[in-house]
Amino acid sequence: MISYFRNFIFVNSDGKIIRKQDTIMEKKEEGVAKMAMEYFQVNLPKSFLPFINHASGESIDAKVKQSLAIGMFIEKQVTLARAAELADSSLVDFIDLLQSKNIPWLEYTQEHLEDDHRAIQEILSSDDEMI
Repeated sequence: MISYFRNFIFVNSDGKIIRKQDTIMEKKEEGVAKMAMEYFQVNLPKSFLPFINHASGESIDAKVKQSLAIGMFIEKQVTLARAAELADSSLVDFIDLLQSKNIPWLEYTQEHLEDDHRAIQEILSSDDEMI
């Protein structure tokens, strides 16, 4: 049997780091199991904690994931759907979160505007020909 683990890092109010390890998957050689999620650890100065605590989310991990997902979406590193997935959020909830922070989630570029303008002109000119 092969076991996979995930590690949790918690920071209590005194700033003490508490580590916890859970088994997330056990795989028998003949059976098929879910894919194990891989994790990495990041060390941040305690000065980040007050800002992280003001973010929405149930845990520090959830708050950091959400903040990173928003940042990656804003920087156009990931799509809206992928950012929602990375934040462990539904697409609708992630859109609501972006709207609550006044972050545009739908991009309407100058090229889109010009395409729409051309389409409107074509419709209007075809209506004139019909009259």
